[in-house]
Amino acid sequence: MARLVARALRLGRSALLQVGGLSAYQGEYRLSYLVALLMWPGPAILVAPKPTQQRILMSDLPRLQEKLGLSKPIQVGDRWPDPTFAGVLITDPNTWLADRLSEGSAFPEGIPTLLDDVDNLEDWLGHLLTANLTNVDWDRLGLAYPHHRELIRDTHVALTYAAFQHPPNPYQCHLLGDDECRLLQQLYQTLLADGHAGGREAMPRPWQQFWQHFSPPDHLLWCAVERQWGQITLHCARLIWPFTWPRSGKSSPRC
Repeated sequence: MARLVARALRLGRSALLQVGGLSAYQGEYRLSYLVALLMWPGPAILVAPKPTQQRILMSDLPRLQEKLGLSKPIQVGDRWPDPTFAGVLITDPNTWLADRLSEGSAFPEGIPTLLDDVDNLEDWLGHLLTANLTNVDWDRLGLAYPHHRELIRDTHVALTYAAFQHPPNPYQCHLLGDDECRLLQQLYQTLLADGHAGGREAMPRPWQQFWQHFSPPDHLLWCAVERQWGQITLHCARLIWPFTWPRSGKSSPRC
């Protein structure tokens, strides 16, 4: 694996490496790509979940640096440290994906990027692209817009009632229909026109995220039903394709 990763870094090409069996369970495969990263003369980005980062920082990297005598600079952060930085930046999937999806500039183009645990890429994207609204968020919206508290309550009640008209299914989720979407759209337009509360910027953060996902035509809107408690949770996910990968130098060890 170390040779394959080193070759991908040298050629600036993609590499998808799948590891199975006991090696994947124990995580020992990481030593292979870390060796290639530490010996690589240029800068690189390693994208890994927080628990994986802890293992790499507390166990894997100290062992390799001690045994191999390698002293490449390592930093952990949510953006590239400095244009002259030639070490390895370790970041988490949510931070890196959010920058890629928004075409941000936190991570420069052309830097080799390794994604660990990429089997969970679909879950990472789903979590990042989905806004959720619970009962607490409806209460906070009413506090932010006291002049429209009755409309907010009636809209929440109507959506809850419509959700409970669906027969139970194994997923305990239902797509929202056109009528429910119109209720949400009417609520949004009314709140947006409220000069006392300050418009969209005055909305609680979860609602701002929800409307950002709700506004584009390509979105998926559904509710999760908690029949035992008589509650629903609204979910709105943006549908984005194609995904913007780095333009060059990307390799993806996968477990």
